[in-house]
Order: sequence, then structure tokens, then C-alpha cells
Amino acid sequence: MLVMSGYNIDKLKVILAARGIGGFLDGSLKPKPNYQSDNKFKDWVISLN
Repeated sequence: MLVMSGYNIDKLKVILAARGIGGFLDGSLKPKPNYQSDNKFKDWVISLN
């Protein structure tokens, strides 16, 4: 929706990457981290055009 309304895709990628890094660091504090969802999010952000 943001892209369709004219939001800059490169800025969106930076924001999503920063949020992903924060989520990764939060998840790494769990007793049994699950990085599979982090990888899926990373792949989705990279695939944005």
C-alpha cells in the first residue's frame, strides 16, 4: 500500500531492514532462538521492487 501511494521503495527497505535487525536481536535473547522467520522476513524485504 505504501509503494502504491508513492512511498519511496528504497526508504521502505531501509526502515524494514532496521526493524528486522531489531527483531533478530530481540529473538537472539530467547533461550531457543528461531531464526527461520528472520530469514523469511529478510528474503521478503530483499524481494521488494
